[in-house]
Amino acid sequence: MRSGIGDNVTSRSLLHINILVLMRMRIAVLKRWSHGLFSWISVAFNTKYNWIASASMNSKVIIYDFGTCRIRHELQHGGGVIRLVWHPNNIVLITGCLDGCVYLWDGRTGELLKQLNGHTVVIYTGFHE
Repeated sequence: MRSGIGDNVTSRSLLHINILVLMRMRIAVLKRWSHGLFSWISVAFNTKYNWIASASMNSKVIIYDFGTCRIRHELQHGGGVIRLVWHPNNIVLITGCLDGCVYLWDGRTGELLKQLNGHTVVIYTGFHE
């Protein structure tokens, strides 16, 4: 007997589709709340804690909890933030900024853990195993 949704579609794949649709809806809300229209430069997902960090040229990073649909923290920088990435521990957020600094933030508290100064080129963040 056919289910009407396709023979190759499983309940697990439907769950994944629903999760993707829900994430897109929540990202749309985040985009509207966090920085205004289309000002994002970089976005990093933290699937362990259900957080999204979004960077923009307005010198702010927003950490958003997509489990509760609320902004957790607004992190102020000295210039436009062009790159961000979650540390493999899923707690520290690392941001690269046009002010020549790299910032390390605690995603749980929003506290600035460390500011690395003195960079003279564009900062790109990332981890390599």
